[in-house]
Amino acid sequence: MIYLIDGHNLIGKMPDISLSDPDDEEQLALRLRQWAAENKSRQVIVIFDRGLISGLAKRLSNQQVKAFFAPTRTTADALLIKRVNEVRNPQQYRLITSDRKIIDAAKVRGMRFWKSERFAEMLGPAQLEEKSQPPARLPTPEQIPPPQKEEPQLSREDVAEWLELFGPVPKRPLRSLKKKSATPSTPKPHLPDPQAPPPKRGQRQLTREEVEEWLRFFGEEPEA
Repeated sequence: MIYLIDGHNLIGKMPDISLSDPDDEEQLALRLRQWAAENKSRQVIVIFDRGLISGLAKRLSNQQVKAFFAPTRTTADALLIKRVNEVRNPQQYRLITSDRKIIDAAKVRGMRFWKSERFAEMLGPAQLEEKSQPPARLPTPEQIPPPQKEEPQLSREDVAEWLELFGPVPKRPLRSLKKKSATPSTPKPHLPDPQAPPPKRGQRQLTREEVEEWLRFFGEEPEA
């Protein structure tokens, strides 16, 4: 069966395609190609009013669907009526349009027709609703694997980028840590300063001999 389709007339009846869409012809051509692919015996000729191109639109066509744009000085309706009047086997065609003049021409030739509203319902929506599926069962606690600790792996590129951003790691000598003495350090007594002011009343000042004896006791030599 050959389907002769009034392109823009059918777009005006589609529930999800508008004539104001910048790609309305592409949308319809894609829908017709999907519909024709369901049955290899379907052959489609869709004619649009003039557009940026005239004649066969190769990018909208394939083996089963041929899309044409009317030339500048004519219309799609005129081309459809001419086609209806010139075909040798009108019984092998089915006209798709709601235009009264084109339908009258088809009646004279004995060509069957469907109005665009009916054919739009046959094409259906662009995206079919997905079949409902039962909800997936949640895994039991025994089926849940234990969490694994992720260890980041750095590639050579990561390392190079890191070094470029932050520079190389500076090499610093390790300081030797001094062992802390078990006993608290005893402050080193100061020798009396001859120029220092006299001690206040109630404060005892160490003599030089006491200081030297103190230093010898803790293993330090007294200053000369």
